[in-house]
Amino acid sequence: MLKKMISQLLVKILVRKSKIIEKHVIANRFVFLKIKMPKKVTWIPGDKVQIVVGAKDLRSYTPYTFDLDQKTFSTLIYNHGNGPGALWANSVATSARTEVFGPRRSFVDQDDDHMYLFFGDETSMGLAYALRLRLYHAYFEVNNEKLSTLALHYLTLTPFSLFERRDNLRHINSIVEQMTLLLSTNRHQHFLIILSGHKWSADYLEAALLEIFHRLEITNARIIKKHYWGHKDQQKIQTMSEQMNQETTAIIS
Repeated sequence: MLKKMISQLLVKILVRKSKIIEKHVIANRFVFLKIKMPKKVTWIPGDKVQIVVGAKDLRSYTPYTFDLDQKTFSTLIYNHGNGPGALWANSVATSARTEVFGPRRSFVDQDDDHMYLFFGDETSMGLAYALRLRLYHAYFEVNNEKLSTLALHYLTLTPFSLFERRDNLRHINSIVEQMTLLLSTNRHQHFLIILSGHKWSADYLEAALLEIFHRLEITNARIIKKHYWGHKDQQKIQTMSEQMNQETTAIIS
């Protein structure tokens, strides 16, 4: 009871009554929202906000732009299911009222001596755009290449490569090959590899890259992960791990 009371008190203190002022939708999947807040806030690229959706459900999103003077931010919501966030994003109208918590620190990078190699999916395209000033290249796994291209063009994000999802994450091996070639031919450049999006894919890619870094003595990169979603399935993880070891050996040889 006390914990619930404290939680409700924090909501009253931290919530900011906000308003949807623009909405753009691509194929009922990608929903771009611009939201007006009641007062100025502090924000750095990569910070997240939490938006009250549906019947008081909270969902976290990463603004891809933030106009501090105008007190507005824009965020991209990708609907990959029928959860509260997807239903709210599809139904919410321009001029609708909403409640926003944040921004709050989410992505933290204190090293300014490198460029970003970014991996993610439809859910993390906004984060890639927020980090665009130091983005060297972005790789995305997607369900539909055509729709994702439209979304990225709307964001005006460049440069990027798209890989449609395949069973057993085979498309990730193509990303490993491209990243390995880029890292090997740009050893003068220091890279931070950001792995976001789905947990399985990010974990699989991290393991493959670390193995290749070791075998090829690649030392000009480090990795951080920022999972956005995922599910637990130990058997599937084990199967993918075994496949990854075989595929990594094939890529190197």
